[in-house]
Amino acid sequence: MITPKTVALKFLEQRRQDRESILSTEIISPEAVWWSNGVEGKVTRSGTKLFAHQAASYLHTSLTYKVDERFELLDVITDGKEKVVMELVVTADGPLGPAGNIYKAHTVIIYTIRNGEIVELREHNDNMSVIEFIGEELVREEAKFNSGFPNIDSITQT
Repeated sequence: MITPKTVALKFLEQRRQDRESILSTEIISPEAVWWSNGVEGKVTRSGTKLFAHQAASYLHTSLTYKVDERFELLDVITDGKEKVVMELVVTADGPLGPAGNIYKAHTVIIYTIRNGEIVELREHNDNMSVIEFIGEELVREEAKFNSGFPNIDSITQT
């Protein structure tokens, strides 16, 4: 039986195995949104954007800078209806920032899943870990790249 929890776990497994698959997975609604905490324009991928836009920005960073990312699942909580909350430790390394920097941060992701598809993903990250890993200059460059994708709030206001 497909439950919201199995859908969220499938998405995590896809990210673990093939990060590029997040752009073409059948478990993401075409209208899905992805929110990430932070000040828009100052922190990479902050704000609410269409899922495809956030995924493209995520892939741009990880593929351009050859970031090797790992996910350790600590806990999964579900309301039994449509919400799934995951607590993860995300660890990454790659040729970014000062030599030997390792990114390690606790992350909480809240999924809303309807009819077997993710319709919303809310990602709560430790943004200081990102800044320490890749440096402030690269964070600004990535935020600028991401600002090319409109924030959902600005789409709905027009």
